[in-house]
Amino acid sequence: MALEQNRQLKIDQLSVNYQQALLKTGKVLPQANFFFEAGQINSIYTDTKFGMGQSFYLPAVYSKQTKLLEAELRASQFQKRVSETDLKRQVATVYYLLVYQYQKLAVLAKSDSLYRGFLERATQRLKAGETTVLEKTSAEIQLNQISMKIARLRADASVAELQLQWLLRSERVRKPVFTATKYVLSIAANDTLLAEHPLIQLANQKLAVAAAQTEAEKTKLLPELNLTYNNTSMRGVGADDVHYGAGKRFHAAQIGVGIPIFQGAQRAKIKSSEINEKRMDRNNYRRTFNLFG
Repeated sequence: MALEQNRQLKIDQLSVNYQQALLKTGKVLPQANFFFEAGQINSIYTDTKFGMGQSFYLPAVYSKQTKLLEAELRASQFQKRVSETDLKRQVATVYYLLVYQYQKLAVLAKSDSLYRGFLERATQRLKAGETTVLEKTSAEIQLNQISMKIARLRADASVAELQLQWLLRSERVRKPVFTATKYVLSIAANDTLLAEHPLIQLANQKLAVAAAQTEAEKTKLLPELNLTYNNTSMRGVGADDVHYGAGKRFHAAQIGVGIPIFQGAQRAKIKSSEINEKRMDRNNYRRTFNLFG
């Protein structure tokens, strides 16, 4: 119930869906450039010219961008798992707290019954002159203390019941159903289980995202390719001494290479990404130390 109704988990699922939708953007090409010219391009005659151009990066750029998006998707999935695990922990904590409180109430109820019987016998013995008022007073004090403990424990249990109702997003109070009163941890902690801890996995994935970001920034220094196609008319006498009219079209293709001459800004981005990667690595170590150190 808690997993189905929790709002934070719904937000985390939307984040996962968002990252999944972004996967297709890893290979987005720039907009193609279409152009048309008309006028005295080649001679006194009016000619027309049209064509298109397309630029794109080398395959390595798109590969690194896709790996970055995949790493971010896994990070969002681990974030959702962390939220699920934390929610389960909260529900389990309140659940076993209620089990403990109910058991303690049962014990106090038995004690209350015993002391009421003791008080009744002490009252009868006092009337019969077989004991002093001290025995009756002691029984009353003990009974009052138990009554106060029961009242305080019932108030605490009511708060815990409301906490469980809030975690489950339930319209009514739900009380735990239990049979055993002793619980034994059946799984022993080991390095494998520690490595599978959701927080550790999330921290490692964030480090992977930072590393993927650095690699993606480095690819921005690679050349950019440009392809252009031209289609034009050349009215008049050509180099082959043949007269051409407006209906004759001539074709040409062009390839260009964009070289990042001014690299200062991009190298600064790479440097900042490397620093962020080191920061994530140290945070990862510190988080692991705090959890298990």
